[in-house]
Amino acid sequence: MRGLAVGLREELASNPVISGEALGASLEKLAERTTAATLRGALEALGAGLRRPLMAVAGAGSALWILSVLAVRWRRSPS
Repeated sequence: MRGLAVGLREELASNPVISGEALGASLEKLAERTTAATLRGALEALGAGLRRPLMAVAGAGSALWILSVLAVRWRRSPS
């Protein structure tokens, strides 16, 4: 870590304008990647936690839909 800090100081001292722009671009990319990774991890955790309840709701919804279709057919069938 100290070597990285020393290298950054030397680079900024040698050409502050170009080095500052490059450092800004690098920090921007790092922030984007960190945000993307954090969001991806949160979505995966959320998906894993909600997968069972959502599947149960989807299953119950499908069952209700099938029952309603069968009920409509039963009511419309000729006696």
